Amino acid sequence: TVQQTLLDFLSTNIKDTITNKRKFENIISSDSENNDDEDTESDDN
Repeated sequence: TVQQTLLDFLSTNIKDTITNKRKFENIISSDSENNDDEDTESDDN
């Protein structure tokens, strides 16, 4: 049905969005680790 197709579409988009958000957060965290060498140890713990 059309509803099922929409649900599949939405769930796929949500998964993609979450994945992209995680990638983005990983990029940010790696950037901050590179910028702040002193804070890296405390961030890892």
